[in-house]
Amino acid sequence: LVLFDPETLEEEVVESDPEGRVDLGFAAFSIATDELVATVYQDQKKRTYYRDAATQADQEFLEEKLPGSDVSVTSATLDDQSWLVLASSDVDPGTLYRFDRRTRQLDREYLVRERLPREHMAELTPIEYRSSDELPIPAYLMLPKGAVPKRLPLVVLPHGGPNARDTWGFKNLPQFLANRGYAVLLPNFRGSTGYGKAFLNAGNAEWGDKMQDDLSAGVRYLVKAGTVEAERVGILGGSYGGYAVLAGLAFTPELYAAGVSIVGPSNLITLLESIPPYWEAGRILLYTRVGNPSTPEGRAKLERQSPLHSANRIRASLLVAQGANDPRVKKAESEQIVRALRDHDLPVEYLLAEDEGHGFARPMNNMAVFAAVERFLAKHLGGRFQEDAPEDVTARLAELRVDPALLV
Repeated sequence: LVLFDPETLEEEVVESDPEGRVDLGFAAFSIATDELVATVYQDQKKRTYYRDAATQADQEFLEEKLPGSDVSVTSATLDDQSWLVLASSDVDPGTLYRFDRRTRQLDREYLVRERLPREHMAELTPIEYRSSDELPIPAYLMLPKGAVPKRLPLVVLPHGGPNARDTWGFKNLPQFLANRGYAVLLPNFRGSTGYGKAFLNAGNAEWGDKMQDDLSAGVRYLVKAGTVEAERVGILGGSYGGYAVLAGLAFTPELYAAGVSIVGPSNLITLLESIPPYWEAGRILLYTRVGNPSTPEGRAKLERQSPLHSANRIRASLLVAQGANDPRVKKAESEQIVRALRDHDLPVEYLLAEDEGHGFARPMNNMAVFAAVERFLAKHLGGRFQEDAPEDVTARLAELRVDPALLV
């Protein structure tokens, strides 16, 4: 956190992480006085450092009243005496309260997603393991609630971006997968944000290489610990996570029994050559983060890092889902890998939504896609799936399915 004077151009460092682990999460200011009252750092869990005694006292009072929750102020009145407070956790999407700082009266406003059965939610546990070059990789592990943590099927869930990160809290997709009987690994591989510039820049031009090693190391760590059964490991992701799925199946075929790629690029050169106009200002940064196709060396490396060129090495079954109107990862990225697997007589399923872009926004499409995903994972990893899907979901899934033999 830096105080910057735009007239003199002078900078004054206010604070950085006292533990030297992560970037500044955010700075909290009083709406009444504009004074800095706290700094927050998102480590494996959130850490807060207070600069105002009254704010600290009220926050500690709330945490005592709402134990086990991540308590955050979402809004305040102009005099900063009445707060809206959200209390949430890894097993609870949250409850909203109104808090009167003068009287310390705490009133519940509403339960977020009131139909969700909190008692069936699984905990999200921070873990850390070392990659192939001994770099520590922060991650989260979710185990099915009530399951014995031995020889479980695993789904690796790399986040998109890739310059983003997973945090502790309530997460929909991991909860869905854990409910179906899977252990779920959420790795913050190198190139993830929040852990400093060195960790971020360690991912530069490492797509499919060390960034993929960080995922593979997590699988091997859990197998060695006995938590996961080596023969029942799958990988699922969207956008960069979808690329990681394809790279995992192509470059480490011995690790995975199944993969689900959602809007995942298969060829890094065609990905970079199809940059949408609104990304043009970031082309140089993309060339730094992904690779530069304008030099012979850079182009050769990008070809090697593209799963499409190693499609013949894939052995696991693959499910691909794509939005036809995706401006970032064109549908050609999905269809060229589907065609390649088809031509090598390898098992592949393809879902295409004509009314979607980069990801699936329409509820019915999401329902249909994940009805297919849970059945696919159950077939190859042995988890549970819901057999009695609603008729409209089943009908929509039939519309999304594309026969790979028809692709030209």
